[in-house]
Amino acid sequence: MEQAGCGNASNVQRKMQQFAKAGFAGIMLEDQVAPKRCGHTGVKAVVDRDSAIARIQAAVDARNQGNDLVIVARTDARSTLATSHGDQAALEEALWRLKAFADLGADVLFLEAPRSEREMLRFCEEVPGTRMANMLEGGITPLLSTERLGAMGFALAAYPLTLLSTAAFAMRQALLDLQAGHTPEQMPNFEEMKIVVDLTATWKKRIQPESAPVAATSLTTTWRIDRLELIERYREELQVGHNDHRAVSTTTQLTRRFAASKGDG
Repeated sequence: MEQAGCGNASNVQRKMQQFAKAGFAGIMLEDQVAPKRCGHTGVKAVVDRDSAIARIQAAVDARNQGNDLVIVARTDARSTLATSHGDQAALEEALWRLKAFADLGADVLFLEAPRSEREMLRFCEEVPGTRMANMLEGGITPLLSTERLGAMGFALAAYPLTLLSTAAFAMRQALLDLQAGHTPEQMPNFEEMKIVVDLTATWKKRIQPESAPVAATSLTTTWRIDRLELIERYREELQVGHNDHRAVSTTTQLTRRFAASKGDG
């Protein structure tokens, strides 16, 4: 996802090529002026109509040339122009831009920060295509159920801070529990966490490489012997060079030489 429009048309086309080559499924293009800001915290400026259209046209052209990405076209005109032009004019400009993006061939249309259900409904009624809603808890846009969004005409819904906010809440509660002298009760047990992070499979790969399977006990014993040998070599060098700092190798240098010698052996 690219958040600030990628600059001019040439930059947009290059970014489309890079994203497609990297294996991305889609890209979001905005009409904000960089550096971008969250649409719910006060966007300072958007580019003019011609520049906004040029960005989406460049993306569509690149997609049609084989860079198969889903193009999400977003406008922040609703927030940006409200102060200077008023709420109604700002909404009209945002809807105009979204209609233009749809006509150009954008795959998904995104009106950022509508203020009411009525504004959201106008977006769905007046702009053709696949529409996305942004559900930010505590934000400017009304927080609606998925059923209500679907009935209005939205096909997609983003929840950008839901997981981060709930994780922050859980971490804060855990710290309060620890401060009170006990461990948190609302948490997965260790066996569940091993499943979540797939710990068993991870350790199997580390302990038993496909090319040369070795028992875990053998690996542990070999590591201990090598480590003791490395420590002994390090002590010897320290004894030799304790009066001359230039003769004392760093641990990193010694480790590298030791590894090289083991490889030669």
